Parts: sequence; structure tokens; C-alpha cells
Amino acid sequence: WELVRFCNKINYNVVGAFSKLLTHFRKLYTGTIISYANRIYSNGNLYEKNGFSLLTINKPSYYYIKKNTEKLLHKTNFKKQHLLKELNKPEWTEKMLSQELGYNIIYDCGTKVYVME
Repeated sequence: WELVRFCNKINYNVVGAFSKLLTHFRKLYTGTIISYANRIYSNGNLYEKNGFSLLTINKPSYYYIKKNTEKLLHKTNFKKQHLLKELNKPEWTEKMLSQELGYNIIYDCGTKVYVME
């Protein structure tokens, strides 16, 4: 199983919500659960307090942002073969092509991968 996201409504805190939901899930389903703590927002304590083990720490990744906007775009949208359709410069890298098209690169802080057997 993959726990994709856990969050609270802004300015609300439900004490024990994560552990209560996890306990209920475990009553219904068996198997390994994997989840990722985005290091921009989390240090992973929630997982550790609830019985998850740290599996690995992933290196920082990156996104693109169109100049003068705030929308982050995933790097898979900027594969070199797609960018070459707009700019015929095969000697250029993905990052060079993206910058030429008006995008800047933004790095994140990586993720921590947690697992519960």
C-alpha cells in the first residue's frame, strides 16, 4: 500500500487523527505501507511516532517554473525529446532548452521514504 498524502485543514488540528486513521486501516487491510515525507514540509516525526521505519532519504529533485508565474511544473513535462520539437538544438541539455523557452529550475529538499511492514 502507498499512503500518498496526509494533511489537515489549515488552522485545524485533530489530535491523533493520523494514528486513528492508520489503526482503522490496519484493521481492514494487511501488507506493507510505504509513504514519503517531503522534506520541505516535514521531518518525518509523524511516521516514526506511528511505527514506520525510515527506509531511505532521496536526494533533492527539481521542478520548472514559468518566468513571472508561481505554477510549478514537474520535470517529466520537460524531457529533451519533447523540448526539441520546439527548439531544434540537439546539442543543448534539457535545462538549457527549458531556460530558452522561459522556464527556471527550482530544486526541492528531497524526500524521506518510510515503510511499515
